[in-house]
Amino acid sequence: MASENLGAYNIEDLRQRAKKRLPRGIFEYIDGAAEDGIALKHNRDVYQSLKIKNRVLKNVSKRRNGFSMPLRYTPKLIAQVLANPGWCLRVLAPQYIQRGAFKKANYPPELASKLTDKLVDHELTKPDTQCWDDIKRIRDIWPGNMLVKGLQSLEDAMIAADYGLDGVVLSNHGGRYLDCAPAPLQLVPEVRRAVGDRLKIIIDSGARRGSDLVKAIAVGADMVMSGRPTLYGSAAAGEAGAYRALEIFQTEMDRVMAQLGLTSVDEISPHVFWNPPDWVPKPKPARLLEKIASQASGG
Repeated sequence: MASENLGAYNIEDLRQRAKKRLPRGIFEYIDGAAEDGIALKHNRDVYQSLKIKNRVLKNVSKRRNGFSMPLRYTPKLIAQVLANPGWCLRVLAPQYIQRGAFKKANYPPELASKLTDKLVDHELTKPDTQCWDDIKRIRDIWPGNMLVKGLQSLEDAMIAADYGLDGVVLSNHGGRYLDCAPAPLQLVPEVRRAVGDRLKIIIDSGARRGSDLVKAIAVGADMVMSGRPTLYGSAAAGEAGAYRALEIFQTEMDRVMAQLGLTSVDEISPHVFWNPPDWVPKPKPARLLEKIASQASGG
C-alpha cells in the first residue's frame, strides 16, 4: 500500500490505526512509559506550551526545510548486510540480546553458539558496569563520528565534549526510564550554551508535529529523532506506514515554515516564539535588526 493512500493525515491517525491492529499488550508497551507516565506527558506538554508567531506577506515560494527521508530497504542493501554478518552482529547484538529480540532458538544450534559466543563482547550487554572510561576507550580506537544517546544532564554533555565526541542525543527514552526526568527539549538551551559548537545536539522524546521540529531547532537542536511515530506507522501499515509518519513530519514542517515566513531551516531561531518561557534562549538583537532591515529593503 502506498503511503499516500493510507488515509492518515497526522501522527495521531497512525496511532489510532496501530491501536486497532496490535494486540493490546504490544500497543501498551509501545505507547506507554515508566511508572505514572509523568515524563511521557511532560515531553508533549513542553512542546505544546511553546507558541510560534505567524508572519504574512513574505515570499516563501522557495523553501528548504532540511528534512531528509531515509533510504528504503533494497535487495542491494540487504545483500550488503548479509555479506558483512560479523560487523552487523557486533553493532546490533548488544542491544538485541539485552532486549531479548535476538533468539538463539531461531537459529540452528551450531550457528547460534558461533553467533553469540564468538562475535559478541558480553561486557557490552551489562549496563551496570558501563562508565565514561568505556567511552574513552572506544573514542581512542574509533576515528569516525561518535555520539552518545540518552544524556539528560548538562554535566554529562560537557564530559562528552571533553572526551572528543561529535555529538549527543538528549533523551529521556520517551519517558520509559526515569519518570520525573525533564523533557529533552528543555535541556537543549543550557547544553548549547555550555558546549557551543563543539557538539551536535540531537534530541528525541515527544515530537509529534512538524511544528515540534521547528521548535526544537529554534531552541538550539541540530536534529530531532522520531521513535513512537514511526512505530505507530509500522504497526498501522508496515513500511508504507513508517514512511507516512516521516512524510507527515516533512509536510507539516514545510507548512509551518511558510506560515512563519521562513525559506530555510537556517533562518529558524528563537525569534519565532511568542512570549516564550525563561528557559528559551533570547533572540539575538543583531539578528532581529538585520532581518527587519532586510525586509524593509525588500531583500
